Amino acid sequence: MTVLSVDDVHIGYGRGRRRVHAVRGATFEVAEGRACGIVGESGSGKSTLARAVAGLARVDAGRITVHGAPPAPRPGPGGVRMVFQDPVRSLNPRRRLLDIVAEPLRIAGTPAAAAREQAGRMMRDVGMDPDDFGARLPADISGGQAQRIAIARALAAEPSVLVADEPVSGLDISVQAGIVNLLHELTAGRATALLFISHDLSVVQTLCDQVVVVNGGRVEEQGDTADVFGRPATGYTRELVAAAPDF
Repeated sequence: MTVLSVDDVHIGYGRGRRRVHAVRGATFEVAEGRACGIVGESGSGKSTLARAVAGLARVDAGRITVHGAPPAPRPGPGGVRMVFQDPVRSLNPRRRLLDIVAEPLRIAGTPAAAAREQAGRMMRDVGMDPDDFGARLPADISGGQAQRIAIARALAAEPSVLVADEPVSGLDISVQAGIVNLLHELTAGRATALLFISHDLSVVQTLCDQVVVVNGGRVEEQGDTADVFGRPATGYTRELVAAAPDF
């Protein structure tokens, strides 16, 4: 079943001669339980597209829908949640970790006690025992642990779409694999559609079922990850694959 649909989307910034066309006619779909990677060079429009799917950037033309309705940056079925590149800055420094994970549940109307109990289970799912970490502040944990908390918070209220914008690029290489595996296990197990933005083709190849290659705001090509990376159809994708280290 298709969860996320992006149909001929155009996004621009500025006016007149200074207007930048960040996304030009992007079209693709992501089904439930599937992971779609968005790849391209810096400035290709990847993050702009991610923010639009999360309802955080205005679409000038075209349509983005989640289960047929406009994306809503809220928790709960039909909602879209986002995991950002900098996990520490995305967490409230004054709140305890258990309360951070419980916050979207409270916003969705879950009673406080039930929200804390469910948040504790979610922390365990990401390998952060609430008995050990629940009362800590974001400053008391590592970057990798902070990203686990960010993922727990994003998935706690079971959104339909999870958008992850370069979620492992700032982490040590030894931590990246754990976060990637965690994203795969949690989203597939919950039938969540995952939109994963990255410049690292090897990570995308490991995690994503399908890939969308973006160049200058346009979709250069898309398809099954193994097909696109194994048999690139365009010169741009061939250059991208050739330039990737250890790929």
